[in-house]
Amino acid sequence: MENIYQQKSLERLYIAELSNKEGLLYSVASNLYFSVFNYMQSILKEPPHGRWKHLGIVSYFSRYCMENDIYSKEELKVFSKNYRELYELRRKADYLDIEFDKEDRLKIYELFSYFEEVIKNGYR
Repeated sequence: MENIYQQKSLERLYIAELSNKEGLLYSVASNLYFSVFNYMQSILKEPPHGRWKHLGIVSYFSRYCMENDIYSKEELKVFSKNYRELYELRRKADYLDIEFDKEDRLKIYELFSYFEEVIKNGYR
């Protein structure tokens, strides 16, 4: 394993996959979010100010990936947009006393498909 963040990312993705198969969408949203967060950490390594902030990490990630020719500007726009949407769904899943509506459920399936592909291709 390259680093512990990569291991965490893949483990959380695996749990999100199992949850997705069982229709456990709160678990999908939470585990997928942390899989993506750990994926970015695995690429960035150490944070510049002691720890990564949940919404701040994506800016560093985008800059790093552009500078190191990992993802294109267009790919990073999609990644950032999807990450922010997933962050909000994870907040709903973990902190709010509300049910996902039909739009949320569809978005979770869409984001799961997108990020599963990104993470698996990123570690090949």
